[in-house]
Amino acid sequence: MGNFASIEINKMWKNRRYITVVVMITAFLILSFFITYYAPSDSDNLLLYYYHIFAINSKLLFPLAITALFGPMIISEYRNKTIKLLWGSQFDKKEVFLGKFLCGFIYFSVIFISLITIYMVISGIFFGKLSNIQTKTTIIYKSELIKRSVVILISELTYLFCFASFVCLISIITKNQVLTFAIAISIILLYSFVPIPSSISKYIFLNGGLLHTALALESFPYLDVFRTCLINITTMNIFLILGVLISDKQQL
Repeated sequence: MGNFASIEINKMWKNRRYITVVVMITAFLILSFFITYYAPSDSDNLLLYYYHIFAINSKLLFPLAITALFGPMIISEYRNKTIKLLWGSQFDKKEVFLGKFLCGFIYFSVIFISLITIYMVISGIFFGKLSNIQTKTTIIYKSELIKRSVVILISELTYLFCFASFVCLISIITKNQVLTFAIAISIILLYSFVPIPSSISKYIFLNGGLLHTALALESFPYLDVFRTCLINITTMNIFLILGVLISDKQQL
């Protein structure tokens, strides 16, 4: 799998497909900044700058970027008829599927962490005043805010990569970019608008897109965040296993 993933990494670097994700996430962060900057009040509140990164983007916009990266990685092979060459090469179907996921995992991690780190540093230097890093109930000092933000960032990645594994699974089933995109976004919208009992929703991986709400709590729920991350990772592995099994059964 590692050898195939390295080939995919080089291929993506040459075709520059990752640029789309860079542009999308940059645009989403700029949107978050301006919404915070032009807010009616507290436009210099560093907590809001960090909070809005996830509050504005986690439920829909970041998953859009995930779909734009991971979907075409698989579907383009079917569309261009190159999947036959891959499955007929030295790599088995499991290596092809997991290698593509690993390639996307590496590229998205580097892009996502780099851009959000740059955003946080710029916000912290130029726009966030330490005296205004507060909620209605308590003051969150900058070191605590940064620590919480790092935890939320990591948990956000587990949620997004779980969603990426879902996109890969749908891609290998539908072999159609439009249909994959429609299904992925429909699932998010259904989860957002269809009432689900909390006793059930807390075990659904899409709940990971709401972890940013813990950023401003007086007491940060580390155990709840850890539990949600475990659910995301477990669900991701289930999607990947299903993807491997389905690809292994496919005949071209």
